[in-house]
Amino acid sequence: MLALAPFAHTLDHGRDVVLHKTVADTTEAVLLVPGLVQNRFSFEVPTRSLPRHLAAHGFTTYCLELFGRGSDKRAFARGDTLLDYVDHDLRWAIDQVTARHQRVALVGHSMGGLLSLLLDAADQRRLDRLAVIASPLFVDSHSAVVDGAFAALAPLARTLGRGKLSFPGQWLTGPLLATRRALDWPGLSFPFQFFVPGSLEPEVLRFFLAKSFHQDSLRAVADLMDPDKGAQRLGRALSVPPGLPVLVLGAAGDRLATKDGVLALYDRLARPGVELCLFDDDAPAMGHVDLLVGKHAPAHTWPRLLRFLRPPPL
Repeated sequence: MLALAPFAHTLDHGRDVVLHKTVADTTEAVLLVPGLVQNRFSFEVPTRSLPRHLAAHGFTTYCLELFGRGSDKRAFARGDTLLDYVDHDLRWAIDQVTARHQRVALVGHSMGGLLSLLLDAADQRRLDRLAVIASPLFVDSHSAVVDGAFAALAPLARTLGRGKLSFPGQWLTGPLLATRRALDWPGLSFPFQFFVPGSLEPEVLRFFLAKSFHQDSLRAVADLMDPDKGAQRLGRALSVPPGLPVLVLGAAGDRLATKDGVLALYDRLARPGVELCLFDDDAPAMGHVDLLVGKHAPAHTWPRLLRFLRPPPL
């Protein structure tokens, strides 16, 4: 059963943005932020729900659905940059949650984690803790041909994005559903592989593929092909202020946010109070999506995240 339900909605700046939440109201809250073309189903599927798990441990849990993933799917992020998501959508969500709770942690997945690092320091200091999950400093598809093609196309995508063209993420749904058995074949590898074969039950994989993909900004896609340079181009740096506890979490089996990309982000942020958790040989193989909603997430990712959100007393 799904735990999140619509809670707040805004059309400020002409942007259709929705905030979902669990039922419980406590002093502590967690704000979940999904990644590119994704929505709340990055965090819960019918058989597993990170929001429900967090609520069971005393956290009121919210999930932000960025512009284009909310109640009006006809509206979507035409021409948006990452800063539009940060300065409008994410800041609005932080306003909503911090007004209602004494302590607020943010958990960002993939692009959601990078957006949290692009917040200005004043907004980051409104948070009690920050967890950045499967967010790389650079993207590596494991294919030199694919990486070269994307590097060559990024400037064109950025130019077309200014012309209000979008990345048709919803078009991925049909082909992915049609080929899901091949994608889930053990030992099969493909560029931008976003889950480890066998890590999601067939019915869960079908649900995720059917529900999770949306249109998104072509300019955001272009900047995310090299997040570090994309941030610099926008006049921001991927950073956190001193004193804010941060968890950088990834999995060696992730072929989108690769081990090297996650380690590079950790090295960029490293200072006292910044923790690294990289699931490697000591845990079952997990990928980009199944790191949060796969079979092994409740036994590995969720407990590690909970220990960070509520550390044991000294």
